[in-house]
Amino acid sequence: MYSLLGGLQESKRHYHGVVYRGMGLGSVASSAYKKGLLFYWSGFTSCTKELKISTKWSRCTAVSVINIPQRFSHACFNIDDISKFPSEKEVLLQPYTCFRVLNNPTQSNDSGKDLTKIELVIEGTACNLSGVWTCDDNELNVKDAGTYCISHYRQKVFWFERQSKARWNFANVCCGTINNDYELTIQWGDLPLKTADDMSGCWEGDDGSCYMIGTCQTQIYWLAIDKNNRWAHVRVGTYNNNIISMNWDDLIIGQNRIHDAIECRIISSNKILIVKCIHGQFLTKELMKKS
Repeated sequence: MYSLLGGLQESKRHYHGVVYRGMGLGSVASSAYKKGLLFYWSGFTSCTKELKISTKWSRCTAVSVINIPQRFSHACFNIDDISKFPSEKEVLLQPYTCFRVLNNPTQSNDSGKDLTKIELVIEGTACNLSGVWTCDDNELNVKDAGTYCISHYRQKVFWFERQSKARWNFANVCCGTINNDYELTIQWGDLPLKTADDMSGCWEGDDGSCYMIGTCQTQIYWLAIDKNNRWAHVRVGTYNNNIISMNWDDLIIGQNRIHDAIECRIISSNKILIVKCIHGQFLTKELMKKS
């Protein structure tokens, strides 16, 4: 597999756009592809540039319409000129490419054949750090010392780390970037396990959400969790003259991930207002300190 991948890395083979993959799925299997589902196929995924080619085999009952953003073209390879079947107009997607279902399956008809249409978009590639990780402390010989919940979106990486089997108690959040050489650069800070200053501690949002906030000089870090566990996110930012500027990203908890930047204003030692969402929406509007 790795030798094949290596042979496909020429930039002239990189492909983005829309491709199609015909599948033989029953109604039960098709219905599993619900809107928002994240999944991957472990092997190479063979697709074609033309819908009519993907549906021509007799047992085809469903077709995946796969949208390939340009930023993921390096994981998708146009092999027209080296395929044994050039008329298939084949595009190969590398193993463990992560897909997200854009809409619930719909029914369509192609040349008299009833088909289930499943629309997908590539969400990540094989080098995607999203998931739950563990770390070992080799100096103190502790296996699974901490557990990381990591969210990886494009070049941005966010995580929350918590004590697992370590003898000491700790929690921290991080915001960073990963480059094309898979080098990870992060900014991180501890969350408060005891109140250390006016800002550090546990806060409650006006929507019932819970926020753990920690500070270090002008840096601020927090973990936020919805009261019904519908979402959770981490943020890293700075505060100056009572203004907080932060980047944030959802952790993986089974819902669609959202990321953004916000601006907050410190009203008093126990009240923070969210005053501006830079790009999108943010559910919490006000925080009150609890402890």
